[in-house]
Amino acid sequence: MAKPREEPSAYQRALAMLVRREHSRKELGRKLKAKGIEREDADTALDKLNKQDFQNDTRFAEVLARSRVSAGYGPTRIRAEYVHADDGTPENIGIQRG
Repeated sequence: MAKPREEPSAYQRALAMLVRREHSRKELGRKLKAKGIEREDADTALDKLNKQDFQNDTRFAEVLARSRVSAGYGPTRIRAEYVHADDGTPENIGIQRG
């Protein structure tokens, strides 16, 4: 008889999301919370992922800016999208306030 499948840990869930694309720490935290993960468990997992450099907010911001620039978006649109995501300040991705 097969063993019942264990629920993936907060670390495993977050890592699975990062394999698909870059995420900010806040974005991962929101997604883990939506899956019923306790805040303390999520924070521990996100700290570990950050120490391993699997999750990096600066890299996330750079990838976001690069992808939006290549899609033809200007600095104002990119700034608005980044700020709306509540993942930091526009200056983190080199967008100067106008």
